[in-house]
Amino acid sequence: MRPPRVLGITLAALLIRATTAWGQQTIINVPSDALTPRGQGFFLHESQFAARSREAIYTTTNFLTYGLLDHTELAATLYSVDSEGSPLGALGLGFKTTLSVLGDTLPAFRPKWTGGFMLPLSPNQDDHPVGFFPYSHVTWQVPGTALRLLTGMAAGSKNLFGTNTLSALGGVEYPLTKHLSFTGEWFSGHHNLSGLIPGFTYHRRNLILVGGYKIPNDFAMRESGLILEVGVFFGPGALSDEEHGDHHYGVRAE
Repeated sequence: MRPPRVLGITLAALLIRATTAWGQQTIINVPSDALTPRGQGFFLHESQFAARSREAIYTTTNFLTYGLLDHTELAATLYSVDSEGSPLGALGLGFKTTLSVLGDTLPAFRPKWTGGFMLPLSPNQDDHPVGFFPYSHVTWQVPGTALRLLTGMAAGSKNLFGTNTLSALGGVEYPLTKHLSFTGEWFSGHHNLSGLIPGFTYHRRNLILVGGYKIPNDFAMRESGLILEVGVFFGPGALSDEEHGDHHYGVRAE
């Protein structure tokens, strides 16, 4: 196995040169409509375990974010560092913007639009060292319920997704308690990020814990696996439990 040394050195250099590093908040892989509060940072570590996989038994992705504006965060993500030499490992740099829309027209739906772009860099790939990952989606709440839904589209390049592709996005969140929500996402297609992931998210104060199970779209259960995430907000003005209120991580509106 060849460790992704170039990716590690690149990320280390980025962290040394900047006082804040950036990543994006996601449901699991699908970017959510939740933003890092302005002036704060957010770090999330994700581990995927697929004990019977023919590709990689263990894969990790790490996200860092910085809330630049009330509606925009900057992002850097170290994607797909795995136990098989990380053939699709990439360092993604970019941003995400979320805006409330159609509030006067559809107030009961509390709609939001989210758009963003990540530039995946893969120094270990000579044929595809630079790629693309743009995405756009809308989220809304089912009137009279706490259920919130996400639908949208994303495009991805070969150095990150394994093939140049266009995918549909789907997401769902339903709060069970003040701090615990059922969350789920779907990424269409047959690529590195595709699949259905149902799970649960726990958000209390500045801590977020996520547990889910990834099911491939072709139902090749040998490649299915457990996903665990832990995230933390940090920096000046990190919110207290009372200030967080009933806001849940994932696709829930503020």
